[in-house]
Amino acid sequence: MKNGSPGAQVLPAAEPPANRVEARQRSAAANHLDELRRGTPEDCGISVVLIANNEARRIRGCLHSGRWAQQLIVVDQYSTDGTADICRAPGATVFSRKVLAGFGEQKTFAITQATCP
Repeated sequence: MKNGSPGAQVLPAAEPPANRVEARQRSAAANHLDELRRGTPEDCGISVVLIANNEARRIRGCLHSGRWAQQLIVVDQYSTDGTADICRAPGATVFSRKVLAGFGEQKTFAITQATCP
């Protein structure tokens, strides 16, 4: 049935459902990013996990960027420059441990220390 034919119904143009869903998803993601930037989502359930060795000059900025997380975990390779103490100051949990089988193994150990996903 063509428009203009007897009995034809002309409907207003509507945005396809996929576009509305995408718009909602983008909006939700933007809101979540705003919350993260404000550093307020205490119940976000995310751990930030770091491995470090003599990173005293750079670690503060890294910890600051992860301040929104529920948990900060640092696995330190017995740094001699005060890295572990710097990490403990903002509340990070610090584990001192030698690298036994490479950085991959050290990272895996660090991840297993996290209690948040």
